[in-house]
Amino acid sequence: MYNITINGFNKHDPTTVSSGKLVGANDGAKKDPLLVKLSENLASKLIEVGSKKNGVNIEQIVALKPDVVILYPTKESDDTMKKYDHITQMENIMASQEELLQKLNTLLDELEANRQAYKALIDYYYSHQRSQDLEDDANHLIPESMSRGVLSEDEIFDLIGDDRDIAIRMLEIGTKMLKEL
Repeated sequence: MYNITINGFNKHDPTTVSSGKLVGANDGAKKDPLLVKLSENLASKLIEVGSKKNGVNIEQIVALKPDVVILYPTKESDDTMKKYDHITQMENIMASQEELLQKLNTLLDELEANRQAYKALIDYYYSHQRSQDLEDDANHLIPESMSRGVLSEDEIFDLIGDDRDIAIRMLEIGTKMLKEL
């Protein structure tokens, strides 16, 4: 990791650039070919702001008030990351599952809160009032502009079937979830 400004280097002092200077690097900076080429004594002047083993010290970098921070991966860090790719995958799975369960819980709360209204619809489906409304509709007494899906032959009946199918599916999925634990 290098911490530099983006302006040109001062020819007389390679640690200084026209509006700032190189102020920090990781613990391996003394061996870095770029720093060695810039100046033999440059690396010894740098403040250590992290290591490959322990990572970067963000607080220390911020305290140096850099204009630019440049981080680049090393082969060792790439290999280490690949070795633990499965952890990232598991983190993603966990986050996805948490989000899905939260959404499902919200939907179940809404479904439960709507049950009383849904029961009123089912009661209406089997009621004398609906029979009267069907007769009035057949006699064109209900305005054409009014939505009348509840008076159709199949909409409530199909909804009752869908509700039943979803309830069975929830039981099956819930049972499967419990069995898999």
